[in-house]
Amino acid sequence: MRHKKKILAGVLVVSLAGTAGCGMFTPTSSPIDEPPPGANQAADKKTDTVSATLYFADENGFVVPLRVSIPKAEGPAAQALTFLTPEKSKEFLKGTGLHSVIPEGTKMTVNIDKDGLATVDFGKEVLGLKVPKAEQQLVDAVVWTLTEFPNVKKVQIKVNGNIQAAMPTSGTPIGQPLTRANGINLQVAPNINPAETTKVTLYYEGTNKAGNFSYLVPVTRMIGKTSEDLVKTTIAQLVSGPMTPGLKPTIAASTKLLNVNTTGDTVTLDFENLLTEGASTEQKKVFHSIVLSVLENSPAQKVKITVKGQTPVTAPGLDLSKPMVRPETVNQKQL
Repeated sequence: MRHKKKILAGVLVVSLAGTAGCGMFTPTSSPIDEPPPGANQAADKKTDTVSATLYFADENGFVVPLRVSIPKAEGPAAQALTFLTPEKSKEFLKGTGLHSVIPEGTKMTVNIDKDGLATVDFGKEVLGLKVPKAEQQLVDAVVWTLTEFPNVKKVQIKVNGNIQAAMPTSGTPIGQPLTRANGINLQVAPNINPAETTKVTLYYEGTNKAGNFSYLVPVTRMIGKTSEDLVKTTIAQLVSGPMTPGLKPTIAASTKLLNVNTTGDTVTLDFENLLTEGASTEQKKVFHSIVLSVLENSPAQKVKITVKGQTPVTAPGLDLSKPMVRPETVNQKQL
């Protein structure tokens, strides 16, 4: 590796030059770096655009979030979904290695009711996907893009006004409303009983083939049913690393979690050590991956990280003395 590894035991040193998906946090929480202008789906008054997190497929077949700016619209969720098509996403996906998942020319409508159910009615174009993986990518991307919006809790997919049990090629179930609990980039651990499983969503690192754009990838792993605390299970699975090619671990295999404590809406993770390497952009991926993974698998809203019970000492601009909330900007295009 080009960079020396640094083992953090009690003291964590993080450089903050550069950004790799900035985190936006509430005033009572600790920012990973300076927050970007605007809030989630908040309009930029100068350009009349809105920031949104959309999901696309990468060169290894994983569905990946990308933070982009799109034109402001009265129905931001419906507007966001149209940008999962090639004709709308072509320009801002250049150089990323990512591609859109909804077929070109697809007609669609989105209606969101007061209970948070988004009903997406696609035209027949979505039935023309001949590759099973492409159908699964479409379903994952649609559900996770729409549930980025706070007023959407679940998604019902229709085709030509009708609910159908499954996608025609892959058999991906779409007959019932889908949520994030259904997972994304689903993987099954070896030698488990399918009837006795636990799902955990983990964030690993992916890179485009050109090697100039790296990003975090959410993966839902089905493991054997466990009675262990789900946060402890999440960190253990994150430490164990990805099971498939095309992904890299974000934290070292030597990382050891000493204790987990939950108070109110905050989970405190106390590590014996943390291992980082490379520039600050790589170091911040460690914290983003931990926070995102924990918050996907628990009702907590904030994550506090300590090392041997102490708040890590960090460089200016990164304050880990306060709990961190979910980073709003993940995988922003910066080539």
